[in-house]
Amino acid sequence: MNTINITRREQRSKFPSLWSYGDSIKLDWYGKISSLAPQFLCTLDATHFHFLAGDRNPPTIHPEAQPGKFQPELWKYDVAEFFLASSDSSSYLEFNLAPNGAWWSEFFEEPRVALDRPRLAGVETFGEQTDDGWQVRASIPLSEIGFTPESLLNVTFILGTPKQRFFTSAPLSSAEPDFHRPSEFLPISLSS
Repeated sequence: MNTINITRREQRSKFPSLWSYGDSIKLDWYGKISSLAPQFLCTLDATHFHFLAGDRNPPTIHPEAQPGKFQPELWKYDVAEFFLASSDSSSYLEFNLAPNGAWWSEFFEEPRVALDRPRLAGVETFGEQTDDGWQVRASIPLSEIGFTPESLLNVTFILGTPKQRFFTSAPLSSAEPDFHRPSEFLPISLSS
């Protein structure tokens, strides 16, 4: 994967099927093939960035996570994440989404150095668990995240808690799992 595709949409009410149109991350951090690869789909409309993600395995959810609510430390359990970086600085946003729709986010001025900024406003999330696994969606106002067509993006998953497996769409150069590498995130490809 050399870029991450983001599909432009006109309507906010209809979302394409994650399982039919999403991108898979087939290899975990250590190169092991996942038979049920996690999938993601990013879309954009005039006002919002939409992140859809899912996995076909049963999830382990943070015990304090409530659907649609902000919850720190989601990464200690199963989670889908995206990292959105500015192309002209080391600043970036990390956004975590639990299988039940709980979420967390933080802006960083450089790797693992948080910025003192207010929590994202206007975030809407939805999570669904079925016999086929789980799917989540977050809709975030573009004005809150600083998205531009020149932004860099990485989509990641932490799955299989307590024996966590790490997945990343961008090939990151750290020997051990470390998603906080904004200079290695992927360019965005916008399509209709």
